[in-house]
Amino acid sequence: MNIEQYRALKAQEEASKAQQQVEQPTTPPVEETKPVTEETKPITVEIDGKEVTIEELKNGYLRQADYTRKTQQLANQRREFEDAVKLYEHLKSNPEILQQLQQVIDVPRTLDPTQAKVIELEQKVYDMMLEREIEILQNKYPDFEIREVLEMASQKQLTNLEDAYHLVKSSKGGT
Repeated sequence: MNIEQYRALKAQEEASKAQQQVEQPTTPPVEETKPVTEETKPITVEIDGKEVTIEELKNGYLRQADYTRKTQQLANQRREFEDAVKLYEHLKSNPEILQQLQQVIDVPRTLDPTQAKVIELEQKVYDMMLEREIEILQNKYPDFEIREVLEMASQKQLTNLEDAYHLVKSSKGGT
């Protein structure tokens, strides 16, 4: 059953309920009392001019309860999906948060081996480039303190270590 069929069924049920409320007889149906025998007919109730057995009423109630439960589950799933979309949009517009999450989560274990290897190699290349940049700056500036510069770069979210070095120097009162 697709959503359109479900909606049509729901609308039909609601219309039927509304009609039942409007067309309820002013006097309750009279039940016949018959002597109890082994072949007793099932008890019936008249609804909208039709005789309905108690068993059919029970089945209708259970069916309605099942529809209600499934509708509530669908609504919950829809809300969860909307929350997931909002989270995705937020991460998409704030890539720095996504990068922080990737550092916290052990990404290589959650990916297939090929993707994990690519990520591992990219990290090694990045580390080598960072080491090379640090080496160049140490040769250029004899008072270059790796820890201080990296802390400043992290704190100010700088990607250029030379800029971070200059900030460290200026904060110490140097030139």
